[in-house]
Amino acid sequence: IFGNNTYTYRLPSITSIYTAEAFAIAEATRLILESEERNFTISCDSLSVISSIKNMYSTNPLIQNIQDNIHDARLQGKAV
Repeated sequence: IFGNNTYTYRLPSITSIYTAEAFAIAEATRLILESEERNFTISCDSLSVISSIKNMYSTNPLIQNIQDNIHDARLQGKAV
């Protein structure tokens, strides 16, 4: 849910829960970059995804995308 909008995506049935959670966060951070709002909260119950995002040496392209988006959002003065 983002503002008054709800976004849904269909992922392949073979997608792992980890990848699905990371994809959802990546999409959330993409929407944050497009928004004019300043403060955001992303909720996630996957400790492994959260740990990966905190790992600055992650080699996972999806995690790197999330990290880049969060960095760019902060450069725009947004709190994520």
